[in-house]
Amino acid sequence: MAELVLENTIYAQSGSSELSPFIVRIFRPEPFPDGGGFECRVEMSHKPRPFGVGGADPLQALVLAISYLHIEFQWLAEGGWHFSFDPGASESFDPASAYFPTRG
Repeated sequence: MAELVLENTIYAQSGSSELSPFIVRIFRPEPFPDGGGFECRVEMSHKPRPFGVGGADPLQALVLAISYLHIEFQWLAEGGWHFSFDPGASESFDPASAYFPTRG
């Protein structure tokens, strides 16, 4: 089993649901069995199963996995999800901007 590189918990609310833990885990990239690149496994608590992001080498697989997370958070925010660092907080934040700042 791949080594866990990062685990982070924030809190999320979708529509009228209660604020609940939203866990993201990223695992160390491992070689594909056929030797044709590397896969970085990512788990998100709102997804039914983990998914893998492939790259030519471990660094590319990790960077592409992080890029995927950026896209996923943007998509969730556009779909009405709200995120918070504290389950009791009244203010939400945009993880796509907080974790992946862009220069304008």
